[in-house]
Amino acid sequence: MGGAFDPNVYYRFFNNYDVNKTMSIKKGVGEQESTLMMITAGSNSKENWQIYYQGGRYFFRNYEYGGSMQLGLNKDSQNPALIARDGSLEQQWTLATTPDKKWYTVTNGLLGNESYLALTGDYTWPVMQHSTEGALWTIEINRSAGMVNAYMTEGFPNLEVSEYIDDGLVCVRPTK
Repeated sequence: MGGAFDPNVYYRFFNNYDVNKTMSIKKGVGEQESTLMMITAGSNSKENWQIYYQGGRYFFRNYEYGGSMQLGLNKDSQNPALIARDGSLEQQWTLATTPDKKWYTVTNGLLGNESYLALTGDYTWPVMQHSTEGALWTIEINRSAGMVNAYMTEGFPNLEVSEYIDDGLVCVRPTK
């Protein structure tokens, strides 16, 4: 299994800028592009996330949208959104704890560990940015959401992997 999170339960993400709000999805999927937003905790099933670990990376699946969609980055805008699940780099996330172990930072496989999921402006819309300002998260189990359905715990037969080389990021796609 691996990873620090149980893939059979749902979690909520809270940001240090407003600990009473949790990360959720604004309507739209795929081409209509769903967008992350912050909402008052306990107000919507879309605030619940499965955290699935595979191959040294995490994948975030939303309660409302099930296992067919995952949080990823739109390749053009690099904005976080729910996209069709395929295991690509833009859907792979890293969770790192701060030195005091109170918070997590969230980075994406496409952008590397120099760009963070963070709140900016009015603290309503999580976006990717290069600063750690607004990029501290607590992640808490939401037992009231129940258990994750079995179809959401399936992994990927082939993951896109990346490795850092002296002159930059090189992406390697496995053959199927």
